[in-house]
Amino acid sequence: MFLYVLVALLILVDVPYMLRAIWILLAHKLNIVPDLNVKNGQESVVNSICWTSDLDFMLHMNNSKYVRELDYGRYDYLERSGIVKLMMKNKFSFVQNAATIRFRRALELFHPFSIVTKVVYFDAKFMFFEQQIVSRRTGFIHAIAYNKNVILGCEDVEKFLM
Repeated sequence: MFLYVLVALLILVDVPYMLRAIWILLAHKLNIVPDLNVKNGQESVVNSICWTSDLDFMLHMNNSKYVRELDYGRYDYLERSGIVKLMMKNKFSFVQNAATIRFRRALELFHPFSIVTKVVYFDAKFMFFEQQIVSRRTGFIHAIAYNKNVILGCEDVEKFLM
């Protein structure tokens, strides 16, 4: 019976993605990572590695996996900066509105990298993140992305964050 449930979960839900997202949120709750100050423009850094499940047929990280890794960076930033707590208190939700990414060099199998996330701008309606995927071996920026996000239910994001 357990095996059927496990197979059903793996088919219906992306279990590794959900487990990692939950771990990122729990790491803050367990005081494993320090808080961030959004007003001072601090960066969030999440470490990762290119696994076999991230590869495409050219044996480097698939483009869609970069975007997925950037999700983890935003989750970490929002949790560590206290924005998640404020959103839950006010019953708001966070949605990515647009994204653009520039790929500079492919990540190979087992290549360790960091996702560096920071807010570059916010106004009454949107938050804009800059995210970089940086090699932990060389410091080279393999990809850089800009994300436009909205906090649904929030009338003025600028006042909400201040």
